[in-house]
Amino acid sequence: MKFRGKLQHFLGTVLAAVMLIALGGQAADAAKRNKWAVAVIIGNKDYDGRIPDVDFASNDADAFKKYVTDVLRYDPENIIDLRNATKAQLEAAFGNERTHEGGLWRYLDPRGRSDVMVFYSGHGVPGLKDKQGYLLPVDADPNAPEINGYLVNTLFANLGKLKAKSISVFLDACFSGDSQKGMLIRSTSGITISPKLPSQSSTKISIVTASQGDQVASWDEKARHGLFTKHLMDALYGAADGEDYGNGDKQISLSEIQEYLDDRMTRAARRHYGRHQNAWIRGDSLTVLASVPARAVKPKPAPKPVVKPKPVVKVKPKPKPVVVARATPAKKPILAKPKPKKPTIFGAWILETSSTGIICTVQTTRFRIDLQSDGFKGSGGASVNVKGALQPGNREIRGTVAAGTFVAPYRMVYDGVKWKGDYTAQVDEFQCDGEIFLTRTAAMRAASGGVQQASRATTTTSAPATTSSQTASTQPGSKFFGPWTLVIESGRGNSGCLHGRLRTNARLAPTGLRIASREFFTFTGKLEDQWSGLISGHFMQGRFFYRYKMNYNGRSWSGRWTVLGDQNEGIGCAGTLAMHR
Repeated sequence: MKFRGKLQHFLGTVLAAVMLIALGGQAADAAKRNKWAVAVIIGNKDYDGRIPDVDFASNDADAFKKYVTDVLRYDPENIIDLRNATKAQLEAAFGNERTHEGGLWRYLDPRGRSDVMVFYSGHGVPGLKDKQGYLLPVDADPNAPEINGYLVNTLFANLGKLKAKSISVFLDACFSGDSQKGMLIRSTSGITISPKLPSQSSTKISIVTASQGDQVASWDEKARHGLFTKHLMDALYGAADGEDYGNGDKQISLSEIQEYLDDRMTRAARRHYGRHQNAWIRGDSLTVLASVPARAVKPKPAPKPVVKPKPVVKVKPKPKPVVVARATPAKKPILAKPKPKKPTIFGAWILETSSTGIICTVQTTRFRIDLQSDGFKGSGGASVNVKGALQPGNREIRGTVAAGTFVAPYRMVYDGVKWKGDYTAQVDEFQCDGEIFLTRTAAMRAASGGVQQASRATTTTSAPATTSSQTASTQPGSKFFGPWTLVIESGRGNSGCLHGRLRTNARLAPTGLRIASREFFTFTGKLEDQWSGLISGHFMQGRFFYRYKMNYNGRSWSGRWTVLGDQNEGIGCAGTLAMHR
């Protein structure tokens, strides 16, 4: 009896210890989770009637849910998981045109501390009457999305009304009316639409969709995922901040996601299906969407104890004296210093084009080319074709940028680090122009045999002395970057566009110019070169697009803006803008 009592007492103690350890582990795991974050994950796979299914939508939703719970550490209780969602379920989650207070609103922290993630995999369709994009519920008719679809602009508008720390939206859907299995809309071909981002939410919402315009969102049959979801997950897990992409700071920004998708996803769609697919991205390019997850390190097994044998005492005989002759030290061989390998302009480059026009534009594109002694040829998204011929002296490239019936000549000059130039052409009464660049990633620079920053530093050191204002305008530093006050003023006689005077805070960084004001639908500022002191960009207010350029004089920035009205009227006006401290 005594033995049995002792055994029961021992087993009870062990069981209590195991329960305490388990509860302690659960408490520690809960403490590490992002308790304020909320996610809405939708996978629409099985559609009613004749609508083709989206075979891998459930797989896409499962993969994204695993990412937000395992990597971003979202609490599973804070995830709204919808599979084969109807219109009623979408409105219950996001609200409708009358109210934004749906299920997502009820899950949020009232003090605005919630990070929000929205993921959708399924069909999208265009409205035949309003030409706007709709998410297609599983019980909807694709021929009447204005009645039974969920308007994308309503989704963006309602998200913009939420009090949240950050909002990220990922849509693995296209809005052309076409799909991997065929047309969704009867007796029609693809329709080009452009979803609109509401101005009041543009500063906190990051949006990434699978395709643009009349493009089709493809699938990856081997991975059994949507092509967009497959490459998006690779990017979020760290590939967008790896050796060939990003800056290696372990923070994955919206611009790094765009760079990765423009390269890997677009190339995969072209290789496997012979079609164009370019991600549609809106938001602040500097927004950090995720951190690279740390890889788990397997613990090393404990070493086995080694039993040392007892020492055996041996009697050593006395050594005989040995006469050692002094050795003459050998002379060290003189090695010739290896000559540094000069960087070569030939090989792989990344070509980028961007339009500076508003009415007549060529889609921004980015792709790899191979520069040889006779030049190069290449093509990017939306049938943008570029070819160039290397001129004598290997410091200049001339060629053409073509998109459809538009063909514009360009000229690029090599500055020792990159190639830079612009193109222009007259189409009807409009002047179409833009910029063209050739740049290299860190891996490309290493493969080319040189470090371009070193050559820049040498040039700077050997340059003749300059005045303080010249130095400030050509060298970046604390006086060049940082906070500024931006003032935008209209000229006299302006009618129907920007008028008056606007003053707002701005911040200049090597990646570009950002402003604090929400007066504008969009505002971009691109630093042409850290060493040139030139900023160019555009902004939009109402239905007018404004283009501007500013130059740095050593103490402040100044320049002019011009505007060309919308596509239906030609209203011209201009003004000035400046930045000072």
